[in-house]
Amino acid sequence: GMNDLEWVEVSGYATVYSATVNHPKPPAAAYSVVLVDLQEGPRMMSRVEGITPQDVRIGMRVKARITPDGERHLVVFDPV
Repeated sequence: GMNDLEWVEVSGYATVYSATVNHPKPPAAAYSVVLVDLQEGPRMMSRVEGITPQDVRIGMRVKARITPDGERHLVVFDPV
């Protein structure tokens, strides 16, 4: 059922399922918003770093990295 959840270790590898470029008001820089399919199956929303948002492509292989963001930590992805 819905409550049958468990923690599993994942490889961190994923494939970009969909991508868009968000353009906030200047001076903030444009950034990617992506849905990635983790190698183990789940899909999650994140962003790809290390390349320009316009260069993110559907089907691109990426790997997770945890990065600090103020008081919290985010899972972001870098191209493989």
